[in-house]
Amino acid sequence: MEDINDIKLPIETPVINENFVHLFLIFLLILFFLVSVTVFYIFWKKYKKKQNKKIDKTGELKKKIDYHKQMKDQLKEVKRYIAEEEFKIFYMEISKVLKKYLSYKYRDNFTDLTASEILQNKKIDKEKKIKLEKIFLKSDMVKFAQQADTSKEMQDIYNVVESIIC
Repeated sequence: MEDINDIKLPIETPVINENFVHLFLIFLLILFFLVSVTVFYIFWKKYKKKQNKKIDKTGELKKKIDYHKQMKDQLKEVKRYIAEEEFKIFYMEISKVLKKYLSYKYRDNFTDLTASEILQNKKIDKEKKIKLEKIFLKSDMVKFAQQADTSKEMQDIYNVVESIIC
């Protein structure tokens, strides 16, 4: 059995080319650079998003002030209907302003709700509900039952709405 030889002699493989090693290292370096840039970009985006949220919080405060001022301005515009004795328009507008204000304050949509649905809302405290009930009852009576009203009663309702908004 000793005289049996391999059919083919083993082939010697050349040692890894030094050029190949350099290319492989350059490839790894480029890959590392790309991964690092990607990770940096992701963290930078998250950081910027956090910064924008902080800006939004301060911007939101400014919007609150502007919205509060806007509600007061709309309420002042409604006051002119008292002098003109436009009862129906006065009550329609005052209830619209009040519903917008409640929507903003309680972050819920009150504009499409009826007076009874608004009064059933659990977010509104009892003291305000009593005032709102008085306003909405009077408003509904004038708008739908064609009840006449005096300028003094309109002024009283205006004052109550103003106290709620302010």
